[in-house]
Amino acid sequence: EAEALQTATPEQLEAMKKMAAAQAASPAKAGVYESSAKKMEENKAAAWSLLLVGSVGMILIVLCLTGVFQLPAFFRGSYLFFGIMSVLCVIFLVMGIVSFKNAKGYEKDVESENSLKASLEAWCKENLKGADIDRYIQMRNPGLDENAMFFPRNELIKARINHQFMNLDQAFLDRFVDEVVYEMVFPDKSE
Repeated sequence: EAEALQTATPEQLEAMKKMAAAQAASPAKAGVYESSAKKMEENKAAAWSLLLVGSVGMILIVLCLTGVFQLPAFFRGSYLFFGIMSVLCVIFLVMGIVSFKNAKGYEKDVESENSLKASLEAWCKENLKGADIDRYIQMRNPGLDENAMFFPRNELIKARINHQFMNLDQAFLDRFVDEVVYEMVFPDKSE
């Protein structure tokens, strides 16, 4: 792969950059990436909250209607009040069940996302070498110091991954490169 990097023509590299820029500029791909695991946890938390509020509300309504819990005289004969509150509690219960179903859907996405991350990480360990990337950047931009290398390195890593793995979510790729790949390819020498 290092040989392919060095033998790539400027036209091929420009095409890879344009493809990465077009994918990054796509309005459907814009935004901050949120992992499926985080979405799953948020849906579970929302589901538990909605079910709790709906259940407690229904219990209070039943206790009030049976006379165990006394409300002020204004509410005692108000079937409209109890009807509206019952409907709201049922809506909370239904929304809680729907949130649990959404969390189950994200659970499947977590498995595929973890599989993709493992594949990407294995490919990056095997094919991305810091010295080769730096040599390539220095050939194209002589005189860049170590501090100015971050963005060209990052863009080249993303272009190479995009070339190997088609149709990646660019927000996912940005986060993956920032959190995993860059440190793996260019370990911090100060440690």
